[in-house]
Amino acid sequence: MNLIKIDMSFIFFLILFFCNPLYGIGFDEFDNFKSDLPLCSESVTLKNYYHKCYGKKANKEISPNGTNGYYIGEWLFDRPHGVGKMIELNDKEKISVGTFRNGYPHGEVETRYKNAENEDCVILGTTIFGQYHGKTQMKCGNDYIYEGGFFYGHFSGYAKLKTKDLKIEGQYFGGEITGTFEINSDKFCDQYGQFYKGEENGQNILTDCPKENATSSEKIEGLFYAGQIISGETYWHDGSLRNKGIFLGGVMFNGYVYNKGKTFKYFNGVANEVNK
Repeated sequence: MNLIKIDMSFIFFLILFFCNPLYGIGFDEFDNFKSDLPLCSESVTLKNYYHKCYGKKANKEISPNGTNGYYIGEWLFDRPHGVGKMIELNDKEKISVGTFRNGYPHGEVETRYKNAENEDCVILGTTIFGQYHGKTQMKCGNDYIYEGGFFYGHFSGYAKLKTKDLKIEGQYFGGEITGTFEINSDKFCDQYGQFYKGEENGQNILTDCPKENATSSEKIEGLFYAGQIISGETYWHDGSLRNKGIFLGGVMFNGYVYNKGKTFKYFNGVANEVNK
């Protein structure tokens, strides 16, 4: 059901994109956008002061800390307020189109820019005073896609994230993985379980882990706390049982270790071979 809702909202955006002159070709031309406000050149009462009008002004004129570029759209008390388009020209061009309030993107906004890899990125969602807040879609090139919620600029709620190396689906809180998550990776272990603030916390299963060395585990299943296993089992890459018991600091403390046909019993961190 969530996927259907996301798809429908995106379809609605496409309709808006192609049918609304705000998103169409020629937005920069005043006569192609039908604002209810007069042109600023016809309504200013003070030099360079825009109030209840529609016009264009360099970002540096809006604020002493303004970036290079300009804003074109509706104004209130010399601040972007209403429908408009913000162009930022720093190292890379960034364009935000949508609604503004008191100088900040506020409401439905689409932002386009290039990331550090020079890929085209687009963000579509709702904003509150410049921060994404609510259902949002992000895409950079073909390797980064995010569909989910934001809470004042942080990932929040149920979300799906796809990168070049992995796919993540589950719950975020405060920008961190918190709750039940499923992670499928081409580079790391596939994982399913409980997280708290980005660390394993609760029951987790890690499978298909790449072989790092002769002593690495291919599968880990058990109870985790603060990112480390505290009880459970690990398995060798041939599928046979490797460890079973209680762990301390990720190392066997009380339990059994199976290695090269031998069985070792651990008690309080001390190992003794069984059935020598």
